[in-house]
Amino acid sequence: MKKGNVTILASILAIALVAAGVGAGTMAWFSTTEQTTSTYTMNAATMSMSITTTPITFSNLVPGQKFGPIVIKITNTGTMDIGYLSGSMVLTGGSSALAGKIEVTEWWEYIPGVGWTCNHDPAIQDYSKLVGDLLPPLTLLEVAQSYVPYADYKEPQTSNPGSWYLDQWGNYVKHPDDWISGSGYDQTTSPAIIVGGEYQMVFRFKFSEDAGNDLQGASVSFTITFLGFQSLAQRP
Repeated sequence: MKKGNVTILASILAIALVAAGVGAGTMAWFSTTEQTTSTYTMNAATMSMSITTTPITFSNLVPGQKFGPIVIKITNTGTMDIGYLSGSMVLTGGSSALAGKIEVTEWWEYIPGVGWTCNHDPAIQDYSKLVGDLLPPLTLLEVAQSYVPYADYKEPQTSNPGSWYLDQWGNYVKHPDDWISGSGYDQTTSPAIIVGGEYQMVFRFKFSEDAGNDLQGASVSFTITFLGFQSLAQRP
């Protein structure tokens, strides 16, 4: 074969290879594109609650007089259950001595999905035997300062001596806010407030018969701060 013919054949072969895409990296592929007709969205839940209560003043109390009630209603206005509800009573003014002579004769809680529970029921808990002097009657001062006395039910955590204590159910208690149902003392198995549910707390009182003359004209007031958590693990 003549040299000229070889050159022509080589050129024809190169053109054929390029046309076929061999070795050039330009081979064509069929493809198609489709998109879902739905949009997928993730929204985080919200935890929210609203409190309904009415300011009340009980005036001209005399020793031995019973009075009340104070009714507090808490509605779960969020989109998730409140697993653990805690509360902290704070004396906001007046005489702590008077608070020590105001007896808490009834302390009820209504837990949506569970029902009414009494904090003076020995079958559930008798709170007067858990705090303060560990004896009835339970006073307003003891509730405001409620904690499990170090000398009785608990021992400090070795990692933080003196700061956390175990109550008789084996729960750690640090602040006076472990006294609400949902967990803590009552050990309610269901959430404290289910979505859309209404929790209630009801107090009734008595001005102790042994109140002294030094309490004439005395007054005391308090507020309660409620904290809602997803789980017991978040408690203060």
